[in-house]
Amino acid sequence: MKTVAYSEKLARRQIPDNLLKSMQTKELFYQFVCCELSQDMYTFNTEQYGFLHSAKTLNMVSELLDRADAGSVLLHLAHSLDPEMIHTDCFHYYECLLRTIVQPEIIRRMTDEETGELIHIFNRHRNTIMAASATNGLENTLAYLTTILFGYGNIMLKYEYEPFVSLLRSDAGIADFMLGAQLRDERIASQITECITNYMNTATTFSTGTEKDG
Repeated sequence: MKTVAYSEKLARRQIPDNLLKSMQTKELFYQFVCCELSQDMYTFNTEQYGFLHSAKTLNMVSELLDRADAGSVLLHLAHSLDPEMIHTDCFHYYECLLRTIVQPEIIRRMTDEETGELIHIFNRHRNTIMAASATNGLENTLAYLTTILFGYGNIMLKYEYEPFVSLLRSDAGIADFMLGAQLRDERIASQITECITNYMNTATTFSTGTEKDG
């Protein structure tokens, strides 16, 4: 059986430009999830590095990140996302959706209301993960929280929340994490969580009651 070179696989998975531009934003995301090369995301040191590789090599991902309506489309999908998917065969869909929606290009284009809804979703998933960790001793809790914490950070950067911006300047671990490095330290997770909680307790930007999710 002939082995297909990786470069050839990539070439075969590119969507022709005339079709790419006519596809709905939701279709672009589904193409990414269903493309077997999206699994490459897990072969890098971190999923963020892996996602950035996909964005550079798969044109449906770069097109998705350029779409003005990507935030609202992905947010609609995220509303029906069940945190329990991390324990099922739907794990890849779960990871692809969260990892895409936390990208700064997506978050920057969201309205204030959409951003508040996203924080609400993140809080719900974080609470579910932490509850499972407390009751069942969920292994690799930090790994499950990584994408959510990265999203929190990009939301605070969007609004130039000064306490978080100061942390980025003074804490190399947090700065590296926001550049895509692996989350190895519970301290970093705690600092980002504390920052987003304080932000939501004082922010007047959102009207969704998000700050009550804790």
